[in-house]
Amino acid sequence: MPDPQPRQVLIGDDDSIALRIWDGDTDTAVLLIHGMGDCSWIWDPLFQTWPGARPTLIAVDLPGHGDSAPVSRREMKSDAVAERLSAALAGYTQMPMWLVGHSAGAKVAIGLARRAAVPVLGLTLVDTADDHAPNVRDRLFAHVAGMRKGAANVRGLVQLVTGTDPFADEDLLDRYFRAAAKHDGAIWKVPVARGIEAILATDIDMTGDLAALDCPVQVIRGDKSSICPEDMAAKFHAACAHPLPVVAVPEAGHGITIENPAPLAEAISGAIAEVQPTAEPLRCSG
Repeated sequence: MPDPQPRQVLIGDDDSIALRIWDGDTDTAVLLIHGMGDCSWIWDPLFQTWPGARPTLIAVDLPGHGDSAPVSRREMKSDAVAERLSAALAGYTQMPMWLVGHSAGAKVAIGLARRAAVPVLGLTLVDTADDHAPNVRDRLFAHVAGMRKGAANVRGLVQLVTGTDPFADEDLLDRYFRAAAKHDGAIWKVPVARGIEAILATDIDMTGDLAALDCPVQVIRGDKSSICPEDMAAKFHAACAHPLPVVAVPEAGHGITIENPAPLAEAISGAIAEVQPTAEPLRCSG
């Protein structure tokens, strides 16, 4: 049985990337990439609810997030993040991986697959969008501003964010902040670097890059999500050269990794099982 407590690994020196690794009991690895303002902790529920034999799960703290080193605003563009992560992973492992990207992390996952620094078995996009309406973008920025400002306690941090975003899920934020927030002097804040909003910049042509990927691609959305509605998921599915069926996770919005992780884990596990017997890892970019 794998250890339920993940290993913490830092790769690189001054610009280190932090990895949270749950060792599995199969020879498959799944690389998990969170979105803007999150950290690798959001994937813990996926590990806890994974059906059957677990693969090795490798969750990344993106640059400027969690325990990874801070970077400049220019380096927070999603394509630059993919380049940085690609270089770090290439020097760390050549284990074939299934890539999973949530929200803006899906852009990074696509960029990583395109570079193929590690052999890619397949790709799962979790509740993502190739662009955001201004009101959605403003909500995301308000979230990040509140997390960065901090509050006297975690409850106050939750109230700070929900005060600027009336659509925020208070219970979901409370669970996330209790795991991710850190004490900084007299306040609690979630460690996010300035400039991470640049991840939302549309510098990766998601549909064009999906069409060029020679690996299976799965699209998953929360059935209550306003970030990735049905038409957005259908657009990504139609763009893929090797699409798998679209999955809508019930009783979940954009915070799908925490709101309802069991069917998310089942969907990803099922996709890997479906293609792995015949999958040839993608080893070089086209």
